[in-house]
Amino acid sequence: MTTPRSRNPASRFVAEMRPLNDWLEKYEYLIQLGDELPRIPEAERTSERAISGCQSQVWVAVELRDGRMRFLGDCDAKITRGILALVLAVVEGRTPQEVAAEDFDCIREIGLSTQLSPSRANGLASIIQRVRRLAEAHLPH
Repeated sequence: MTTPRSRNPASRFVAEMRPLNDWLEKYEYLIQLGDELPRIPEAERTSERAISGCQSQVWVAVELRDGRMRFLGDCDAKITRGILALVLAVVEGRTPQEVAAEDFDCIREIGLSTQLSPSRANGLASIIQRVRRLAEAHLPH
């Protein structure tokens, strides 16, 4: 498997997940993505970086370098960590304007939102909402 931060990750995720036969295989794929996600150091797992609305503990950190957003994320649950890895890979290295406008169609295309439990679906929505807010905070005023 290629790294989750390759050039067009949204298209790559759709292409790689589409042929998987069942959701057990797709969840295994998500877990593998999560295993590849660099961890946020323990000291940086602050309440400001925590995402409310997730059943699991989830943290997202961002910095702006050369006009591009660089994300770190972490989670204490394997599948949610994989979902976080997918979302962050879609927006990694993009401008705040691009991130704020991202529609995350790849999630619909792979059918992820329809297969998640209500608590994980809420967590996914909360992760996307946080990523957008972080992008909006970095937009020029």
